Amino acid sequence: MASDRFAEQIRLARATAAASRKVRDEARAARSRCLDMVSQDRSLRHRIGEGRLVSNRATGSQPKNLANLGPMRMVGVVDSARGLAPHGHLCWAYRDRAEFRARAAEFMADGIAAGQWIEYVGSGSTEALRAELNELEGINADGAGIEVSPVGDFYRFTGHGDVVDPVAAVAARVDATEKALAAGYTGLRAVVDATAVVRSAEQRDAFARYEHLLDREMCVLPASTLCAYDAGELGSAAVAELACLHPVTKAGSAPFQLHAERGVGFALVGDIDLSCDELFATTLRRVVPLSCGPELVVEGRAVQFIDHRRLLLLAEATQRAGATVVLRNPPSTAARVIEILKLPGVRVEQRR
Repeated sequence: MASDRFAEQIRLARATAAASRKVRDEARAARSRCLDMVSQDRSLRHRIGEGRLVSNRATGSQPKNLANLGPMRMVGVVDSARGLAPHGHLCWAYRDRAEFRARAAEFMADGIAAGQWIEYVGSGSTEALRAELNELEGINADGAGIEVSPVGDFYRFTGHGDVVDPVAAVAARVDATEKALAAGYTGLRAVVDATAVVRSAEQRDAFARYEHLLDREMCVLPASTLCAYDAGELGSAAVAELACLHPVTKAGSAPFQLHAERGVGFALVGDIDLSCDELFATTLRRVVPLSCGPELVVEGRAVQFIDHRRLLLLAEATQRAGATVVLRNPPSTAARVIEILKLPGVRVEQRR
């Protein structure tokens, strides 16, 4: 019975032809803008247009505890993978494979309903992954518009072990999205269990950069990704290094979030204090050089608290990259600390 209801929901969603055409037109426009950006800056460090973080009253199919990040992008904590609009970038740390499969089915069902090209990626052979996919409720791995790939075929690697090449791997994702659009799909949606390529510190160092660069692309591309990690195998600390780079996460995955946002270097979310000292320093070391020009603009509207030591870490990481910090819309306590300490290379900007 549940399967029948699930199938009926998909059929109804597919029947909304007018809405689908509108989404497709918007996706093609985004593709054109992205092609212009990529051609101007092959390193993928381009700046992207203005955007803002606004509060959102969750209604209908939208997950709870989310804010709307510009047009059709969400940031926050969720308890399912449903209702994430295009441009969604979700991290799901799992300890039970059945839990991962349930979230994967939710995420892909939304993509199928929206007319997106679907990719399913993980460890094991194509045949094993296809068999797993066919076990998911409402998903037909042999249907049109679904591709199954082993993780080794999905990413681009540096040639040094199984270390992902961040720039080449993101460029491949951009190319795959362009091909999906050219084939008439409204965008691309991938479910990727990336556990196999983040086991070592060296792998995570490269993959964290990939996650941030990918997140920047997904601000403008009609692409969504569910990045899954086996917390039982990797451990909570290793998962947090990657979860904190996603705008949407499962509760408890990371103490803060650092994610891409249009018009700024990145945005911060949550409480940033002594409890996340090492994680915050490591994340800044990886991300700041990818995000700043002469200035690094950091959107702080969703920061509940950041202490003076973490502000110093942000200033120091930015200075090492040859830039200064513009902390936009920080909490009043942080603005006051910056004023009292006269932190060098840090400027507060209020732009509500």
